[in-house]
Amino acid sequence: MRGDRAMLRFCLDRLDRQRDSERKHVGVDLPEIKSVGDIQGVIRTILNETVKGSIEPEKALKIIDIIGNLMNSMNNSDLLDRLEKLDDSSQD
Repeated sequence: MRGDRAMLRFCLDRLDRQRDSERKHVGVDLPEIKSVGDIQGVIRTILNETVKGSIEPEKALKIIDIIGNLMNSMNNSDLLDRLEKLDDSSQD
């Protein structure tokens, strides 16, 4: 508390600005994902926008990670559907 108050205020202001920039939404329209096949186009769009500078690389990685989780979920759902169909057909 006995330090330089102006420097402390400056540092806290910088930290707050960084948090604000992390909270900002990415202003890029991404194609709709209806199937696993659509994911490649979405990732290509994210990479192109990153190269243009519209999306920061760190944010692009976070978005791609979320899309990867979505892809895994879609694949798991598809696999469960196939297993249920196999189970139903074997019971007939």
